[in-house]
Amino acid sequence: MKKAAISLLALGLVACGDTKTEVVTTEKAVIETTEKQEKVSSGEPYQPIPAEGEVTEASVEVEEVEATDTDSEEAVSKEGEAATMAYAFVPEKSTTKWTGSAIGESHYGQLPVVKAEMEMKEGKLVGGMIMLSVADMTVDDIKNGGQGLIDHLSVQSFFDTESYPEIAFVVTSFDGGKMTGDLVIKEITAPVTFPVTFTTDDEMAQLTGTATVDRTVFELAFESASDAALKDEMTLEFDIVFEAK
Repeated sequence: MKKAAISLLALGLVACGDTKTEVVTTEKAVIETTEKQEKVSSGEPYQPIPAEGEVTEASVEVEEVEATDTDSEEAVSKEGEAATMAYAFVPEKSTTKWTGSAIGESHYGQLPVVKAEMEMKEGKLVGGMIMLSVADMTVDDIKNGGQGLIDHLSVQSFFDTESYPEIAFVVTSFDGGKMTGDLVIKEITAPVTFPVTFTTDDEMAQLTGTATVDRTVFELAFESASDAALKDEMTLEFDIVFEAK
């Protein structure tokens, strides 16, 4: 009955020469008046019908929600990219410096990094390994390469490089400031914990830190009186570089 009344009113206006715009405007006013009376009598809140192109609070809220959803999707996408980013070890940019001391002297050199891996999960370092070549060690503070000291450290009672040319460090945990892992020398495994700095970006990842190692734990000793002059602690200073694939 209400729709019929609205249609008759619209037809009457057309018959009198009114424009289509006037019909639509009047029809809208009648609908609003009818709905307002019904909702007021029933106690329901009344919301006017917006004109074409009119911005309402409801439409603004919808646009804000859609914008928020879009921002969230972009953030999740970026997090996913960081979490899945892969890096490749760069041996020519990576170093491990060893330092050993005895009474009245100390020496240092390099243990070439032959292999390194890292395991990432949700953008965080959760595992990895570093392999060093003891057979290719250098002595950098003695003229002519310190071959005599290299031969001394390579003997069977010390590094025994002929049987064990490499040593390995396997990461077991990393809390953002300290790294713990298993150091393996001559088939002897012992845990080592030391402070590290680990940084990543879109182009590279880098791990740096210095581990202090007790040589006696790994049975590194000289079969001579000179062993008594050698200090038990030696250090391994890591600088491992990875590049984004």
